[in-house]
Amino acid sequence: VCSSDLARPRAWCATRLVRADDGDARDAIRTGTLKGGAPFEAATTVLADRDALTEWTDVSTSAPTRITPQPSTLPSYRVESATPCVLVLSEVFYPWWRATLDGRTVVPARVNHTMVGVAVPAGTHDIRLSLRPVSLWTGAALSGVSVMGWLFLVVAAIRRP
Repeated sequence: VCSSDLARPRAWCATRLVRADDGDARDAIRTGTLKGGAPFEAATTVLADRDALTEWTDVSTSAPTRITPQPSTLPSYRVESATPCVLVLSEVFYPWWRATLDGRTVVPARVNHTMVGVAVPAGTHDIRLSLRPVSLWTGAALSGVSVMGWLFLVVAAIRRP
């Protein structure tokens, strides 16, 4: 198999979800085989933690799906599908990802061990993702306050006769 045959697009929809812990997901991606011996087909199957995408139920058939990237600085897609699917994005999952589906907040999940996944119902929907690293902002603010405190102490020490 040529490595270009294994490449996936930046975003695609999968209709089958397999629950897998980190080790099983890594093994399935590396070997192309699920824990029970069945083939892992990334085009139609998504691997997710046991507590991710809890509202998802597999769809027995898949329909043609059109995914259109929307102009934006962050990932933004229009998904048109006759069946529900999990939109899999070739973005590294961080807990800071936030997603909206038609303007409503949804929870993105870590899928395929390192990627971002969003459950999408049947129909035409707009999905937008953004990064909101609150812990990073908090750390930067605390660092800024610390620098200001040190500057105050330095200026106070210089002004002391």
